[in-house]
Amino acid sequence: MTDLTTPIPYRAEPDWQAVAAIPIVECDEPLHPLSLSRTLRVYPAYARMGVCHAMAECHSRSAVFERLLQVAKSLPAGLHLVVLDAWRPFAVQQYLYDSLYDALKEYYPDADEAHLEHLT
Repeated sequence: MTDLTTPIPYRAEPDWQAVAAIPIVECDEPLHPLSLSRTLRVYPAYARMGVCHAMAECHSRSAVFERLLQVAKSLPAGLHLVVLDAWRPFAVQQYLYDSLYDALKEYYPDADEAHLEHLT
């Protein structure tokens, strides 16, 4: 039986500059609707929050779909993997960026635009 009281081990923050330097390259993998899987649980959070242009289904690339299935199948009995978001339209991505920027601007009213963009 798995001990569910053991905390998740600490992991250091990634090198965000190195992450940002990774190029985004189209791989032409088809998108899969995740709710068709009996293994995954799907809760399209942004659509349920009413975010404009958010999709009522979570879609992922084939390779991501396969990895999600592996993870879900490896969980102890009684635990489920819930996918809240996956691929999203650019309009939703822009909304999320703008919302975070505006929240940070309110929280840090004296911050300049460059700092707010860095935080966002």
